[in-house]
Amino acid sequence: MILLRKTPCALLVALFLLTACASDGGTTSAKYDFSDNLATWEREGAPGLALAVMIEGKVVYAGATGLADVGHDVTITPTTVFHGASLTKQVTALAIAELASEGKIDIEEDIRTYLPELAYRGPEITVQHLLDHMSGLREASSLSAMAGWRRGDVFSEDQRQRLLENQVSLNFAPGARVEYSNSGYALLGEIIERTTGVSYREHLQGAYFDPLGMTQTIMRTDLSEIIPHRAMSYQPTGDGFLRDDLRYELVASTGIQTTVLDLLIWARALNEQTVGSVDAWRIFEERTFALSGDAATLGRGQEKRSYRSLETWSHGGTDAGYRSFLIRVPGRNFAVAVMSNRFDVDTAKLAYGIIDDIFFGSPREPAEFQPASSADLQAYAGDYELFPGVIFSITTDGKALYFAPYGSTEGAPIPQIGPRRFLVGGTTDLSIAFDRPVGGKSPGFAWTLGLHGSIPGMRLNIEPVDPDAIDTSAYLGRYYSEELDVFFDVSTEDGALVLRHPRVGSSSLLPFTEDVFFGDGPVQEVRFVRGPASRVSGALFSNSLADDVWFQLQPSAR
Repeated sequence: MILLRKTPCALLVALFLLTACASDGGTTSAKYDFSDNLATWEREGAPGLALAVMIEGKVVYAGATGLADVGHDVTITPTTVFHGASLTKQVTALAIAELASEGKIDIEEDIRTYLPELAYRGPEITVQHLLDHMSGLREASSLSAMAGWRRGDVFSEDQRQRLLENQVSLNFAPGARVEYSNSGYALLGEIIERTTGVSYREHLQGAYFDPLGMTQTIMRTDLSEIIPHRAMSYQPTGDGFLRDDLRYELVASTGIQTTVLDLLIWARALNEQTVGSVDAWRIFEERTFALSGDAATLGRGQEKRSYRSLETWSHGGTDAGYRSFLIRVPGRNFAVAVMSNRFDVDTAKLAYGIIDDIFFGSPREPAEFQPASSADLQAYAGDYELFPGVIFSITTDGKALYFAPYGSTEGAPIPQIGPRRFLVGGTTDLSIAFDRPVGGKSPGFAWTLGLHGSIPGMRLNIEPVDPDAIDTSAYLGRYYSEELDVFFDVSTEDGALVLRHPRVGSSSLLPFTEDVFFGDGPVQEVRFVRGPASRVSGALFSNSLADDVWFQLQPSAR
């Protein structure tokens, strides 16, 4: 049973709603006017965002700008419903923590206790590994792309579960390191259903959304469902915008449909711990580390961060053109919720900027740094792999750094913006921060998107192969994966290798090193494996967050 503590539920909702903004936009107090934060995104005929701020448990501002539906000229308001994407994870994590506190789930138990149908038979993956992004599970969306799903295809929760159920291998050993995983949270959603006997959506609605009075919040499980006041999703183009619709029916890792005002109801309940038991909160707030020493920064659906002396808890969401961010300062009963339907809004930057204004009266001063010396630049230069087959080359002329995809002949300059940190793209908050050099070389970098988090990139020591020396005939044939139940054909066009799939078409395979090729389609790396007599027996296919899926060369294909 989920408990609402300290304040009776009806009183909690009534008190909150009395403080909420009654109009479609603007402030509820002359003291707090954050409309300047919206001004940047005011543009006729464009999508936009909604913003709400809570101080000492009271909503002091709720405003919005832009269009929820550009084609029909529908304005965004603070009651517009957005897709919240990964904000869903903290709701899932708290639900798991509550079930664990009731003795219905053991977070240190092997997940096969609850999901015995999983084909995986390796070292145990615990519920805690799922909560903290340490499971090693391959990313389901990456697997679906490798299996032949196209961008416009509908991807259902049942299809995702079956895809994960069939996986026999992982990206890494459970608990070894941290890798953000939607797949892990998908399985947590399934565990919630198995444990409670009702659907994930029904459980969350009854446990949290209805009792808290979050009347505009649901988990979307059907693309055909009509959700009143819902914003459409857009990608900016050079001179306008294009629709970027979601094409999946997934929950637990994503799926929450909500408003900025409903998010503040949720944030207040978390700040005051009026939802969930004491034992559940102990589990929910626990911070853990992988065997590598990496912190599970976004574990349990929230990042705990010390920001300018404040303890903050936050998480963002990104899907299609939707962007969202919720940050709390429990010690001040403070929260900011930002939701947008355009791809280019940095919701985290906006939220932290409001914290700067309210608590410190000024933006955070950038860290002082000494410009990188020529020796420093030489230490950063090299090739770095972000995901299998996703490799970037950093070069230097001794005066500046240049960035390019591996194999490109010309790189773009990247200016220094901090100690060992360089801005990529110039007009965004995308940056790379190099590790401290070891033996004169940085072993890796952190690929960072503003305040949303980072992905590690590792230095590679590449020994390129001469394309003319490759015997492409050794690789030809049909390759089959039992885990994905899919075929790919490897053939040649004009002497170069090509990877073919009946649904996604052809993509080039470019030589990298001996028996390793880069792909420019749904498979980013193909690593051919040789058996007896050094003949190719199969290949390991990889793409972002899905490593080394085994494809067997079929004998009849020779």
